[in-house]
Amino acid sequence: MVPLCFSTLGCPQDNVATLCERARRFGISTVEIRSLEGLVDYPGFLAAHPEALAHTRERLQRARIAVAGLGASFDLLGSGPADIPHLVETCRVADALGSPYVRIFGGGGERQVMTPKDLCYAADLYRQADAARANAGTECQLLVETHGALVDTATLSEFIARAGEDVLFLWDTHHTWRLGGDALAKTFALIGRNVRHLHCRDSVSTGGEAYRQVLPGEGEFPYGDLLELLRSPEGKGLTLSLEWEKQWHPELPPLDEALECFLGIIDAHR
Repeated sequence: MVPLCFSTLGCPQDNVATLCERARRFGISTVEIRSLEGLVDYPGFLAAHPEALAHTRERLQRARIAVAGLGASFDLLGSGPADIPHLVETCRVADALGSPYVRIFGGGGERQVMTPKDLCYAADLYRQADAARANAGTECQLLVETHGALVDTATLSEFIARAGEDVLFLWDTHHTWRLGGDALAKTFALIGRNVRHLHCRDSVSTGGEAYRQVLPGEGEFPYGDLLELLRSPEGKGLTLSLEWEKQWHPELPPLDEALECFLGIIDAHR
């Protein structure tokens, strides 16, 4: 069975208690934390408020909810060395919550092309950030999300060549498929051994390069292909997280509707 998860981007107004209750109700024992209590950067809030961190850890542990990863705002093109200390503090929060990973963005905007200069900057900043994390003694690892301009296999290959073969990824499967234009199998063949976590969602084309997010299973995303990869020896054990972007798109249906559709897809492909 594919391990399942959901991101708190879908329920940004939840507190920890309601988050745990939502996870229990849907039979999902793992969450990914980004936004909560109306705060976009909830991990950053926890870093600055030790009492809130202790409360969050206690509630999650009591509910037996694991944290698959924390979302940081750190961006390999938009951030710089001055932003690394805040990222390290997020890594400390991850350790406190038992989260093995902190997500950082690959960098750039949708449809942006990363130049050789961009790739060198991103790879160098990644190495600096990872070294700072290690030097701080944190146990969690950084995951570079296939996001923004870092979505197609050609660019990913160039980034790996500069950042190092051991760079780890959060694979946003929708972005590499919709924005990168690559089949899931092609992307997985390149980065599969470095993937530690996955995001998925669904969308429909609205003409040209534009698209609109829709409930899982109501769009064009090839869930069957993805689940086949996750049941292969190379994909076994990877956690699949529904990233329902209610935080950024409040017009989307409630997370509960998306989770029902998501679980329906998983059941249909058992």
